Formats: sequence, structure tokens, C-alpha cells
Amino acid sequence: MVAALAACGPTPAAEDTVLRIGIADPVVVSNYDPRLPTFYGGDYGNQAVFDALFYRDATTVSPRVATEWSISEDGLTVSVTLRDDVQFTDGTSLDAAAVKANLEAFKAPEAGSSGGLSALAEVEVTGDYSVDLILSRPDRGLLPFIADLSLLRPEDLTAATPPEVPVGSGPYVVDVDATTAGVEYTYTRNPDYWEPERYPYDTIVVSALPDDVARLNALKSDQIDFAPIGTSYAAEAEASGLTVKASPDGWTGLVFEDRDGDVLAPIGDLRVRQAISMAFDRQAILDTIDLYGIPSNQVFAEGTPEYVADLESMYPYDPEKAKELLAEAGYPDGFDLTLAGFVGWSGYQPVVTQSLGDIGIRVTFEERQFEELWADYQAGAYPVVMISAPAAYTFPWFIQPDGLFTGNRHPDATVSALLETINGPDDEASAEASQELGTYILENALITPVGHAAPAAASTPSVTYEFRPGSAIVPLYGFGIAG
Repeated sequence: MVAALAACGPTPAAEDTVLRIGIADPVVVSNYDPRLPTFYGGDYGNQAVFDALFYRDATTVSPRVATEWSISEDGLTVSVTLRDDVQFTDGTSLDAAAVKANLEAFKAPEAGSSGGLSALAEVEVTGDYSVDLILSRPDRGLLPFIADLSLLRPEDLTAATPPEVPVGSGPYVVDVDATTAGVEYTYTRNPDYWEPERYPYDTIVVSALPDDVARLNALKSDQIDFAPIGTSYAAEAEASGLTVKASPDGWTGLVFEDRDGDVLAPIGDLRVRQAISMAFDRQAILDTIDLYGIPSNQVFAEGTPEYVADLESMYPYDPEKAKELLAEAGYPDGFDLTLAGFVGWSGYQPVVTQSLGDIGIRVTFEERQFEELWADYQAGAYPVVMISAPAAYTFPWFIQPDGLFTGNRHPDATVSALLETINGPDDEASAEASQELGTYILENALITPVGHAAPAAASTPSVTYEFRPGSAIVPLYGFGIAG
């Protein structure tokens, strides 16, 4: 596989600066449809060809296509001013009407981003290059979430399938002649891009290498410049002279969607959910899978407003106590649990199977492809969802009312009331409500993290890179030329 890389595509001219990226899953490059979520490997195709309203660092945003914005005193109107010089490569303007069309499309129930936009009631065009975002409730996470949404031509938003060759307004365009679907994707500079200085490379080549060892070998043999790698290979990568970094990003765990027990009765019992939370030896998982991670039983990371320091040991690893709780709930012999399997968290699947098996819960994984997985999760096909999620998406996907996952569609008056305070104007009250929310989620075992991953990446010495804060993704604007 590594040898094949050398033969893919034409050799760039000597003066052309080239960044060669290896990724695990070509799906996140090949669909060019930002309406779908991209969990793994970095959505470098969308980053290359599309623009966005903001840049995002963890929970804050900075200007991009949106140059300035203001939030009304009641938190229900965000007035946004846009650049007036951004165009799609077909010459049409990325104007207020285009922004309105995009946000409305992303809010549609079938869109992967719908949960994060649940507070957005309306987009009002107030000028050729200005819009008002009208909210149904204050939502401090709205702008950071919008920062992850790429902006398409309005006509492409309603197409049955996205164009094979995307028409965007981003820093790069697809080099069709040097692209082989599923194998390698090449992007060259968009000569009309408004901010070229953020992107030092003239050409981006993204190669699909699903195997960790293949990516590491490609780095060591100078076939690629940068790639995510399994943390177990970090020491070998460093010994080979590669630059290795890790970024605490999010969590991998179980979301109890069927928290009322309508589909699988045991999941409706708090004692069962607590038992599952006690089944995982998170320190052992850290030592074997997430070498740079955090062995926490909380879905919120330390340093976030919802992290509750006093409850860090609420669910210690205790399989005997877990068995007692199952017996008290009426399941002394355990029960059968079917989960969806996916390549992105394949390293965790044996851990989950064994850990739950040790307390009597018999787990079966049904391997799913990306498109199948997403459709199943949206349809609520699994009473318990196993997923890896970026920290920034914990709220819009799993906590907020009308969140993307069906567990959030079970009305919860306590969560709704706390969120209203968290998003309100009183900072002190918001901080108190955040602690209450973190406590409530723990006490009711609504989500149990198996591990808080800190994914690792490596690069050759010629490349510099920085993770986006709070993210496992190195954005294209996070790369530089060493020297």
C-alpha cells in the first residue's frame, strides 16, 4: 500500500510546496457533503474546498467570512456582518442569501448538524452581506458549532447528491486529473481565495491508508508528511525522528438512548446503567489504548464548567458491585445487548465486549458502514449507542433538547431548566447550573465514557502542525513549513 503511493498522481513542479496527508477513512474526503458528520481522520476535503463563517478555538470563535457580530441583551438575536468579497469558484457570491440557505439546510432534521442548530429559529437577511440569527432560546454553543459548518452553493444544498467535483469558495480546488477516488485526493490553490496567507502549501495530497502501520511506514519512508497514528506507535514514531503530538479531544463511550426502557427494558433501570458504568477499568484502558488519554468516569473533561471534581470517583471499576446492581434490578443472569460496530472505534470493541461480559451482559457488535451507521443512529435503531464524539459536540448531540441522538428527544424537564440557566445572561448562575448538570448526568448515568481519548499524530521534520484546541483535528490552516 505504501509503495503504491509513489505512483499515484503526477509529480508536482519543483517550486510547488506540497503537503501529503495520510488518513484512515476516505469517506470523510470523498463525499464533499458537509451536511454529513465526519467523525474520524479530519474532513480535509471539505476544509480544502469550502469556507466557513468563523474560525473556532475550543469554545470561542474568531472572524472568517463573518467579520463581526453582536448578541442582543436577551441572547435571542445574533447580528452578523459578512465579507463582501468571497465568491464560489463559479463566480457567484457567498452572500447573505447563501448563508441563510446553508443554515436552513443544515437545520433540516435529516442533516447531521441539525442537533447543534436546535436553538436557531430563523435566519433573517438584513442586507446583501448581513444576517440576523433569531434564536428560540439563548445558546452559547451556537456560534462555535456553526464554525464547523462548511458553506455550499445554495443549489448544491438541495441536490439529491453533491456534485462530483465540488464548487466551493475555500482555499483549494480539486485537481481531478490527480485524484483517484478512494485512494488519493489532490487539491491545488484557489487563485482567487481571499486569505491565502493562512495556507502556506500550494498543493494538498490526501491519501487513504486505513491501517495504522501503513501510515507509520509511509511517514518513516517519506511517502507522506503527516498522519494520525495509533498511540501505541507513538514511541516508535518518535524514535524514527518524527514529530509526535497528542490532543485531548473527546470521549468514546456508551450513550443510553433508550433511557425509558421502551425498547430494551434493562436500560430504563438506573441500577443497570450504573452497573455498566462500573464495568470499565478505565486506567487499564488508558494504559493499552488511550496512552495519552484521561481515565475519567465523566463525559465532561476537567476544566469545563460541567466537570464535577468531587464526583470523579463516582463509578470506580467494581465488577462485583456491578453484578449486585444487576441482580437488584432483576437481571442476575445479565441480558443481551446489541451495539453497532464501526472502524473508527474498533480498538474499543473488544474492551466493551469483555468488560460487560464480565458482569453478565452479552454484547454483540453489528459491523456498520459509515452511511448505514449514521442512518441507524438517526432512526434510533440501537437502545445504547457506542460512539466517539468530539468534546465540542457533547452538548449539541447528547445534551440539548432536540439533540441529534434520540436519547435527547426524551423530554427531561431538569435538563431543559438547567440549560436555560446555563445559556442565560447571569454568569454566576450559569456556572452553578453547569455544575448541577454535570452532577445530574452522572447521578442518572445517562452517558458513560469508556475512555477520554487523546489521539496522536506524527509528521516529518519538514512540517509543523498544531491541533485545534479541544479537538483531534489539525485543520489545514494549522499546518506550516518548518524552517
